[in-house]
Amino acid sequence: MTTYLDFEKPIAELESKIAELRHLPNSGDVDIAEEVMRLQDRVQKQLRAAYAKLAPWQRVQVARLAERPHAQRYIDRLITDYMQLSGDRTFGEDAAVVGGVGRLGGRSVVVLGQDETSRYLFPSRGRTGHLTRQRFAQLLKESALAAGIDPARVSPHVLRHAFASHLLEAGADLRSVQLMLGHADIATTQIYTHVIPEKLRSLVEDKHPLARRRRRPAG
Repeated sequence: MTTYLDFEKPIAELESKIAELRHLPNSGDVDIAEEVMRLQDRVQKQLRAAYAKLAPWQRVQVARLAERPHAQRYIDRLITDYMQLSGDRTFGEDAAVVGGVGRLGGRSVVVLGQDETSRYLFPSRGRTGHLTRQRFAQLLKESALAAGIDPARVSPHVLRHAFASHLLEAGADLRSVQLMLGHADIATTQIYTHVIPEKLRSLVEDKHPLARRRRRPAG
């Protein structure tokens, strides 16, 4: 059964009408096939219009949809020279989480994702149904080592910080980022808005040709 999101309700209503028409007997008064084609055309137009202007939180809803493609499908199509990392000495193998190293567009990458439908972003077969904070940090360190990255530079907090900063730099709504990060107070999320201008200032001072000219010693 197809799951429809809130912004897809008009599309769901059209799909329902199409299903009803297909179960009606043919009659000379109404060309059912023609009506079905007309409604299908409306569905396609509304789909394109809805997905052309998704809000940041709607994008998250689409990403978490139960019928979405899972990690392994993306890995199979995008990652070359993929080597999966499996299991550990403490918890054993968890089929809900896939991870490994490979190449994307010629660059070495670390891949971590879920491969089973779950209400959690990082599901697990354990009692809680999701990876613990400690286990996630452990997997992150192991993946960093496998990719030749200093594990001290990688942590869940670093990922959250990068996630929020990139979203805000791309114009995401602050309230949507707050919901995604799970912050109780929007003031906590606003910290990231102060980091972005500071980063831009630093880039200009370090990389701009005029800035380099100012630092050049007088000859």
